Amino acid sequence: MADTLYDLVDQLTGGGPSGKKLRRQFHDSPESVTEDLVPGARKALYTMDQSQASAGGQISSYVLTEFQAEGRGDEHPAWEAWFVAWRFPIDEFVPQGKLPPECRYEGQAYPNPQPLVYDITPRAVSFAAGGPVEVTVVGQGFVSGRTRLELRQQGTNTQLGVRAEFSGIEGSFRCGHLYAKVALPAGPVNAAQVYDIRILITTGTDQLGTPVELGPLPVRKEVGQTIVFTINP
Repeated sequence: MADTLYDLVDQLTGGGPSGKKLRRQFHDSPESVTEDLVPGARKALYTMDQSQASAGGQISSYVLTEFQAEGRGDEHPAWEAWFVAWRFPIDEFVPQGKLPPECRYEGQAYPNPQPLVYDITPRAVSFAAGGPVEVTVVGQGFVSGRTRLELRQQGTNTQLGVRAEFSGIEGSFRCGHLYAKVALPAGPVNAAQVYDIRILITTGTDQLGTPVELGPLPVRKEVGQTIVFTINP
């Protein structure tokens, strides 16, 4: 697989059977396609942002650094114009109605399936339930082996203990399921506690050993309100 982001993008957008096969492979197992990229390039690709660098597009911005490192910075405008204009082949779309019911909140569908947390189940639990409680988080843009869940209390930023269940993510890049066991507070709980859902994608470590992460991913809104996890007293 390609070790530069611009080469991998060229392969992913290729015509014919090879391009279609690689796009399907990315859909089913994105990590298998990006294994040769450095963490920064992998992070940029997982944003699925087809915007221009001047508009904050991380893919185009990262490719610019690759071109500049090779002394080819003057080639970037032409590459970017091609990249921004490329469109995902319409015959490869999966109709929204054929997705699992829990994944029909696409937010941004192909050709730019930008990462988004769809929902958490259950959304609310009783303190009396004890713990740990198993939760399922569903969304788009999850990557097996690189995705983790944090639940941070609004107002205090206190985190609940979260332990991943099983290995990695089940499903696909467009409809991923993360399973975790969540430890409830020791108590007593005198009022409802509301926790923000934070999904982060760790794409590796930099040269200083610092984790390179994408996120927290945006969370879907329902009736104008962002979905949260609540513990009721």
